[in-house]
Amino acid sequence: MSAVKVGNTAQDVDFQYYGTGSLSAIIDCGAKTLTLVGITSTTNKPLTITDATATSSTTTGALIVTGGIATAADITCGDDLFMASSGAVINFNSGNLTLTHSSGTITNSGILVNTGAITANGGISSSGQTLTPDANRTYIAYQVGSRATEKNITMTAAASQNLDPIQMNLNIVGAAPTSTSTVNGIYQQITHDTTAMANIRIKAADWTVSIGKNATDAYVYQGELQHTATATLTGESICMSALTYLSAGVTVTADRVCALQAMISGDGAAATVTGDCFVAYIVNAGTVVTTDSICCIHNQSAATAISGLELDLDGTVTYAFDFDGTVPDAWTTATAGTSITPKGEYVLIPVDVAGTTNPLFILAAQTHTAA
Repeated sequence: MSAVKVGNTAQDVDFQYYGTGSLSAIIDCGAKTLTLVGITSTTNKPLTITDATATSSTTTGALIVTGGIATAADITCGDDLFMASSGAVINFNSGNLTLTHSSGTITNSGILVNTGAITANGGISSSGQTLTPDANRTYIAYQVGSRATEKNITMTAAASQNLDPIQMNLNIVGAAPTSTSTVNGIYQQITHDTTAMANIRIKAADWTVSIGKNATDAYVYQGELQHTATATLTGESICMSALTYLSAGVTVTADRVCALQAMISGDGAAATVTGDCFVAYIVNAGTVVTTDSICCIHNQSAATAISGLELDLDGTVTYAFDFDGTVPDAWTTATAGTSITPKGEYVLIPVDVAGTTNPLFILAAQTHTAA
């Protein structure tokens, strides 16, 4: 017997099977439905559904399931994936890492490692992340490489190669604000005002460049402030500004308090530098404008300073001042033949003092020359 037929195509005939308890299997040919109640269906072959009804909700589509779906293997989705509930969670490895939805936000409970580019039109925020200090610096908001392991950047013996792992290029457009406004390319702030911690060191940035092989240049920081067209600045134009602010009444106990510090340091055997070596190098390279001074030290009227310039010269210092280059040629100089000192030389260093008509001079003289 190849088939069992009940009725014919002109009739709406149901096939119903009832077992003990609440078991039933009903085929309703008129409604075109198969209903199983209390019966588990098992197949060892693929189950194919050829219906192409699209889904737009939890109650539409070719396959509608009221409860959950479990699979022991992969899921392939040929088109979109919709998660209808607010607060939906994608859970990896029993909570080892979760992605949780809330209004307009995806919250990540762990670290996401990306091998390609990430485009974030709405910005990236880690404000909800717990950052807890520990010995290994476990908690990270953003990372390229790590403190313990470098991320290798492989150069090749080819044409010019450049790399900017972190890029930001902003252009200010639109209408002029009606009140004072600020655009910060990067904004950082660390606040320490709750609990005294004698052993903590606080740094807004800690940059290190380690050089162990030949290179062309090396900079920890290189900044440029470019004026490329006619513009009026009602305030200042400064490439780098450093400020240490002391609130009224505070007491600061420290080895030194500085707005700016420059230092050359090292340890072990003496190093060799074949070029000039300066702790600070100030260059006036402008050819389109005459600067008022190469270095200006300004003490405001309400401020008090013990010295305008202090030279704390411990160790070996050959000269307190070394006038190099062609600068002395424009000053008043003399040799032993016309010197006012015995067998020596002198130079009159011009000094401009506000309130005086003519420049004053500092006399630097060689007071004695051995015969």
